[in-house]
Amino acid sequence: MKLSDILKLSNNMRFMVDNLDLRSSASGNYLHNSEFISNIDVLNDTYSKIEFAANAITSSKSQIDLLCVKMEMVKDIFSTIKHLEGNGHLNEIEIFEIKQLCLTSKAISTICNNISFNIIPIPDTSAVLELTDPDNTSVPSFYVSDCYSDKLSVIRKQIKRTDDNDTIIKLRIEAEKIEHQILEMLSDKLRLYKHDIFHTLVALINIDITIAKAKQAIELKLCKPVIVNYNATTSYSNLFNPQIKEILNTTTHKYQPIDIIIHKSPCLITGANMSGKTLLLKTVFLAQCLAQTGFYIPADNCTIALCSDIKVCMGDNQNEEQGLSSFAAEIINLDKIVKAIKNNPNVLVLIDEPARTTNPTEGCIIVNSILKFLDKYNVRSLITTHYSDITFKTRRLQVKGLTDTASDKISKENINDYIDYSLIETNETSVPHEAVKIAEILKLDDELLTIMRSGC
Repeated sequence: MKLSDILKLSNNMRFMVDNLDLRSSASGNYLHNSEFISNIDVLNDTYSKIEFAANAITSSKSQIDLLCVKMEMVKDIFSTIKHLEGNGHLNEIEIFEIKQLCLTSKAISTICNNISFNIIPIPDTSAVLELTDPDNTSVPSFYVSDCYSDKLSVIRKQIKRTDDNDTIIKLRIEAEKIEHQILEMLSDKLRLYKHDIFHTLVALINIDITIAKAKQAIELKLCKPVIVNYNATTSYSNLFNPQIKEILNTTTHKYQPIDIIIHKSPCLITGANMSGKTLLLKTVFLAQCLAQTGFYIPADNCTIALCSDIKVCMGDNQNEEQGLSSFAAEIINLDKIVKAIKNNPNVLVLIDEPARTTNPTEGCIIVNSILKFLDKYNVRSLITTHYSDITFKTRRLQVKGLTDTASDKISKENINDYIDYSLIETNETSVPHEAVKIAEILKLDDELLTIMRSGC
């Protein structure tokens, strides 16, 4: 799974990626193609680099700012490098791109050395620069210099001295032939340094991404996660969703972060309507994705158990658009989750109100069955539901919900301020019954409310 796959599933993750202050035009595509990481050592190394970069941003801000400006000169030349790796010969534009990369790399290396910011080694491309800048001008442009050929130098001088058009045409044809031979020669010599050129571009991109992640961690007050193995426990203290928090910050509403512990077993989450159950699943999904793509986490502190994959079932619009009912789409999604678990149970599963579109009797059977299956395979999973008759013995959490159901101060404008989104452990099999009260608060028509209160 790549980051690009995750972005298709989560607008919250897209918000985090779009929030990054990437300076190189090459960094975005490279980041999108990065893989979901399941290696603790790789992740810890990534987090350490972000932490180092965050400290450098604070202690050497002007130099980091200068480095970021230089990073804007790093272009996406992977296609040029791919051409170089083959048997083809580069043109002047492609050689210019390599020269510019080397000049930029040299400038960035100097800044990094000045502030001991050497978290990502940058290969030495001085030999490449000598080939592409024989006049040692350090000018960010390229042309076939006279330095490459005495014969070419003589011909160019002859062109300037003669006024005869026929002679000029012949001389230019001869000059172009020599220039072509020089480009072939340069291509062959540069091909010897193709790995250094490639790794230089990747190093600069990774520096750009690391600094951007560090800036984001500072700006959004994210934390460095503690990564543990598959069988350990995941826990979050004051976990929040940055996108939703930003939206609420533009209003009078306050965002309430939550604490949650997730064991390697299924957990049923209940709560009234509007209690944030779906948002909770989306935020847990976001946090796990951030952790395993090398981002800091929106929480005060957290310990996150690695997983091999994340499977979610929160509606499947694509299947519905293909003519499937919402229930059929859900069953297809559940079948994919089951197959993934049987292949590797070290997945994180998040299911939002399974079987909510079918009748309550069969819905309860489906939810109980899902819990039993997840328990059998010891799958780290969160399942939300509105059903009361869930009899399977499993860990249960409940969103506290409305804090003052009798208050006449509650209105549709401020109802969120009266909902406590924190989670409590519970052994209750019944779920909160606050739907009618919420309908009252939201000013549903009095006649319909009266019928509701009477219980039909």
